[in-house]
Amino acid sequence: MNLGADDYITKPFDDVELLDAIEVRLKKSERLKQQFDNSAKGISQFISEARSQEKLNQLTEELESRLFNKKETVYREGSNARHLFFVSRGKVKTFKTNEFGKEFITQVYHAGEFFGYQDILQSTQYNESAVALEESEICSMTREDFLDLLYKDHEISARFIKMLANNIVDKEKQLLDLAYNSVRRRVADNLYKLYKAVQGNDRAVITITREDLANMVGTAKETVIRTLSDFKDEKIIRLEGSHIFILQPDKLEDMPN
Repeated sequence: MNLGADDYITKPFDDVELLDAIEVRLKKSERLKQQFDNSAKGISQFISEARSQEKLNQLTEELESRLFNKKETVYREGSNARHLFFVSRGKVKTFKTNEFGKEFITQVYHAGEFFGYQDILQSTQYNESAVALEESEICSMTREDFLDLLYKDHEISARFIKMLANNIVDKEKQLLDLAYNSVRRRVADNLYKLYKAVQGNDRAVITITREDLANMVGTAKETVIRTLSDFKDEKIIRLEGSHIFILQPDKLEDMPN
């Protein structure tokens, strides 16, 4: 059985380790299948997606790896877009800074996600900065190698175009939320988004500073603190320092405006 690089276990192994590795692979397969229907078209899409995902897994094994400390800069807004990046372990935030030095977080990337590719595809400079939110292992590939790969491999090219499209849709939604949603709704939406990102790890806890959360929401840190306190009183979350435990994710998802 091909478990894949991320499910590899060293020998000798016991029955429990083997079963755990198999369970991880089955869960990944189920998550992938849930995105498609049972029609012939859906099955075809599933096979194509699985094949491209396998190629992306192979790609990440070949990337150069480096350890970044918490708050260490990966790249700065306005610098030449020379590398594609992949989060092997940890978390990375991308953000833009206004003329007064105020940050607005555009995305938080978790283990298993690529970033920086949109700038390589769209321009010669990074349109935002990237900083490690915690100690993170980050892999990189040169711009030249990445573009060469895109031209040669249709499946990988299609996958990155899809990720780019999703990224554009997410940013458009983010702008609409800023324009029309209340702060309470924006805090709830961002907490739910972060919760969904770590949910696959069987955790319901988010680790993020109040300042970073405020920069995601687009409001003052004091406003975020008050909103989190309200959510705590309503038993939607539990707070322990920088850890936010999600108790009722459905309440966050369905938060009225």
